This record gives sequence, C-alpha cells and structure tokens, in this order.
Amino acid sequence: MIHSIGTTLFELRKSRQLTQSQLCKQLNINRSSYSYYENNNRMPDLETAAILARFYGITIDELIHANWTIDLELENDLEHEKKSDERMLQYLHQLGINCEALLSLNKSDFSFMESYKKLSPYDQSELRNTVDFKLQNKQIE
Repeated sequence: MIHSIGTTLFELRKSRQLTQSQLCKQLNINRSSYSYYENNNRMPDLETAAILARFYGITIDELIHANWTIDLELENDLEHEKKSDERMLQYLHQLGINCEALLSLNKSDFSFMESYKKLSPYDQSELRNTVDFKLQNKQIE
C-alpha cells in the first residue's frame, strides 16, 4: 500500500506507542510543526526528516519515497484521463455531435433532455416537429 509521508509518520509513531507530544519531546521537535507533517499540511525540512528517519531506523529516502510514488501515480492517472477524454471527443465527433455545443449546456438543458427521454416516441416526435417549425419561422423573420 502506498502512503503519504504523513501516514508513514503516523504509523511509525503509533508502532512505537507514542503520542505526538512524547515523540516531539524526545526528539526536540516542535509538536505543532510535527502535527502538520502527519496531516500532510507541510513537509519536514531536511534536518527534521533526518532526525525522524534516524529515530525510526530508516533512511530519509524511505521516509519520503511514498510521496514520489504518489506523484508518479497521479501523473499516470492524469495522462490516462487525458487519453480517455481524447478518445471520447473523437467518438462524439464520429457521431456528428458538436462538442462545443455539448459543453455549453447547463443544468436546465440537461434537465429538459431527461424529461424529453421520459416522453413517448410519439410525443418526442411532436416536440421535435414543434422545435423544427419554430426554428424555420425564426429564419424567415
């Protein structure tokens, strides 16, 4: 399982059955700052990372490596999403769907389409004919 540095610090501290206060007092680290590290609000500076790694008997690399792995996974996920989006746009284009028009739809438009889908085929046809008629008359004006 991949952990953030905060999760790693939390699990290491708990494995020693220490509170944050006890750990910070032993290592002479500001407890407030340490809390930020465990909550992934801040990264420890190099000196603090070295103190923590030495205390737990691990290397600094082992302490912070989880973040690198997460960054790489996020990068891979974003690349995968980008490729999926591109495939979806290609598919919509093949169907003759105007993607710009689709992206301009708002919540009310989607609500209307959901209601339209609930109509019988006959009522859908009538509604399409009414819209076509209105558009033709607008062009004449």
